[in-house]
Amino acid sequence: MIKDKIYWGTACLALLLGGCTDNIAPNVDTEMEVVPISVNLHVSSTQGNGNTRIITNNAESDIESMYALSFTKKKGGTESTLTDVQEVDVTNLGGGTFKASFNIKRPKESDETCMSYVANTSSSITLESINALKGKTKEQVYDKLTFNTENKWEATSDTKYIPIPMWGEVDTAVTAATRSEEQIVNMLRALARFDVGLGFDTSHMTGETFKGIDNYELEDVHVFRIMGNARIAPDSTCFDASKTICSAPTVPGNPKLIEAGRVGSGDKGFVYNTTKENKISIVRTIYVPECRKTNVDSATVVVVGLRNTKTNHLGYYCLKNQTSKKEQKSVIRNYRYVFDVKSVSGEGQTGPLEALTAVTPGVDYTVEAYNMNNDNLYMEGHYYFKVSERAIKLFAQGEVKKLTYETNLPKSLPVKWEWDEADPKNPSTLKGVSFKVGTPVTDANDITTDTVTITAPINSTGKDIKLKLKFTAGGIKGEVNVIQPPLSMAYGIEEATLYGHYMPEDIPNRDNDYIEVTMKDIPDESLGTTWSMTTNEFNGLKFSAEGKFTQSPTQTVRLYADDKKQIGKAGRGTLTITCNSTANPAPKKEVSVLIGFSAKKILAYGDWYGAALNYGSSYSRKFVTKKENFGLDGTVPVETITLETSNKSDAITDEFIQKQKPDIILIGYNEPPKNDSQAKALKNYMDQGGVVMLFEETAGDSYVDALFYGAATHHSGHGDNDDKAGIVLNDGGALANDPIYTGNIGGHNYWGFSLKGMSLNDDGNIPNTVTPNPGHEDEIICYATSYSTKMKDDDHKPRGEWEEPVFVRYTKRHFVWIGDGGFLTGFNGTEGTRQPFSVDANFRPRRRYYEGKKNWPCDNSFIFANMLTWAIYEAEYHGYNTGGLSSDQ
Repeated sequence: MIKDKIYWGTACLALLLGGCTDNIAPNVDTEMEVVPISVNLHVSSTQGNGNTRIITNNAESDIESMYALSFTKKKGGTESTLTDVQEVDVTNLGGGTFKASFNIKRPKESDETCMSYVANTSSSITLESINALKGKTKEQVYDKLTFNTENKWEATSDTKYIPIPMWGEVDTAVTAATRSEEQIVNMLRALARFDVGLGFDTSHMTGETFKGIDNYELEDVHVFRIMGNARIAPDSTCFDASKTICSAPTVPGNPKLIEAGRVGSGDKGFVYNTTKENKISIVRTIYVPECRKTNVDSATVVVVGLRNTKTNHLGYYCLKNQTSKKEQKSVIRNYRYVFDVKSVSGEGQTGPLEALTAVTPGVDYTVEAYNMNNDNLYMEGHYYFKVSERAIKLFAQGEVKKLTYETNLPKSLPVKWEWDEADPKNPSTLKGVSFKVGTPVTDANDITTDTVTITAPINSTGKDIKLKLKFTAGGIKGEVNVIQPPLSMAYGIEEATLYGHYMPEDIPNRDNDYIEVTMKDIPDESLGTTWSMTTNEFNGLKFSAEGKFTQSPTQTVRLYADDKKQIGKAGRGTLTITCNSTANPAPKKEVSVLIGFSAKKILAYGDWYGAALNYGSSYSRKFVTKKENFGLDGTVPVETITLETSNKSDAITDEFIQKQKPDIILIGYNEPPKNDSQAKALKNYMDQGGVVMLFEETAGDSYVDALFYGAATHHSGHGDNDDKAGIVLNDGGALANDPIYTGNIGGHNYWGFSLKGMSLNDDGNIPNTVTPNPGHEDEIICYATSYSTKMKDDDHKPRGEWEEPVFVRYTKRHFVWIGDGGFLTGFNGTEGTRQPFSVDANFRPRRRYYEGKKNWPCDNSFIFANMLTWAIYEAEYHGYNTGGLSSDQ
């Protein structure tokens, strides 16, 4: 299907097709006269990715040689004939513009002459061969002007290439014997353009793109069966009604077909390989000669290589520009054909040649043709009218744009501008877009220039405003397309940084607490419009702001927290910044926010062998009190930790706990609950959310049971390991999602590690058995062990692997029992048998090897880091001082 669509992109291949008035009979015998000709040649160059070959635009657009052909017709005649041919030297003015001055021979004034130009002709077209055509009609001459295309495409550098022939024509007749007006000619090629890609899409927001299709990349594109020879100039019978473009292909009478040419491979054709930047979706701007529609076995086709990104399989698929199974569409100069692969349904063929003859393509695709007529020059007789643009795109937020024109029309022929659908109440305004014509200026050469200023308001309609600005200049008529898209806010977010400190129940300070955001890719059209950004809410903390775009393409702004809203609970979370950008996908940016845990009070008691927190020189105490570990700027953001210590448990009563209000109670060796009242006080404390960490290996097992169930309803015990075992934590059962084991506490891994594969050592004893009541097995998490087969002494036999607890956690309360009183001991660099807790010089968790041996790694400090972080988290959100237990324990 041919779409009547103007394409504003890379190659400018418009055909300015005119002809001499065929009302004079040929008269080559008339006495000849010499007439000077001055011509300005414009080459429709390819741009950007639009090179027809792997050479620069300058080389591709160069005119190396040119012939000027004059056709004369006698008044009253019907056809023009070739009367003179001149080989012309041209001067390159740069920018695809060339200048030439020469003399032609023509019959006397009673005849009318017009000019045609061919450049970069093949070696078979010479001055002598064209002179031999004198007396022939224009169509007879054009039919002989053909070129071979086989080797035109194999250039790989500026110094080794064969130029592609060009043609141009103007119907401004030569009427003066001694002088003619300067002729302006567009030099054009007999080429059609192929764009091949995956997932073609157009929108006013993104322009034109190939989005790609899932799981496939475009590996390469092959073009088969291109025409081996082509006609330089078009056939006038192929003109459309407006005589501006060809509506059908123009090919020689004896077209040669390259049966199996691959474009670009050097074997009579081309192959186009994708680059890193566009590999997913597209190969643009493949130029091919015209081809008359023909049967599918001899027509120009495209073969694509598609790679499955999941399987890495490369298959080849044939895309045919078909009107039916038996007939192809024509390939016409000045048309662009979009081959769009929409989906893949098969594995394709093993190679390009195999795909060429395959029965079914194995892909769903479409081929659409677009008219690429974007010529800005209008001609009528001696006169021309040239506009600077045929399409004006206004910024959505309102913008003034200037359209200029140039003409050699006499001043007596005014230029008139108007909207094609003018508002009857205000003819110069349409849908808020208005224009104003300036004051024409005419130079010494009678060339008139002027400017039309187009002004637009902000387009907040949500859709394109499309207008046509029509002009009438003498007998020349034309129009300029004006489009104003809806306001585009397609900016991105380059980076975002959070500043300030945030504590529970604080009020943010606008001067210190903000997020700094750098926006990128800000469209110029957004300047003066409003950006807005906001974040999600995390524990009462939410940031937002809006303002005007003042610069592009980047701008840095600040988002502020609500300074009238109190911050909620402590914790670490993610704030996701969203904005009013219309980019697809919409940009987002994440920043991590830290709200410190409120101050925690730990009540630690028991003999120094167990609690160890009692002693200022102990490693475990320094680990807990080090601000870099547990502080607002530390690993665990707790405001402060207060330690209250005692070596006796006699004071543990309901009244004592209610008075002290500890967040965490840590019980060490040798002070387990010794009676019912102590056990009851601790159980009441845990029932109200209190966290208890019991490091105990000796007496009072029945009272430990009471902390689980309130009575000695099951048995828990311990055993002596003779200080020999290296104990490795197993990864199994409920531990897969356990917060202490995985380190994922409250949705964040503060220390960045799990306990998987870690080991611990104890100073003499471990828990031996924990037997829950039937039906309550899932209420107790056992951090199971396997004893190392490597023992300290050769006289001890390996125990094998025992699936037994190192420590246990009761899920119905905040209770952890570690069956080793010396778990936290470690003093002044001592690494004796009974000193398993070790840290580095900065009091960070460190692995040590038991008694200096490499066979027993000891990770007690890592285990305690996760354990204490869990305790602080639970105390903050479900603890004795903050609301108590919840159902998700």
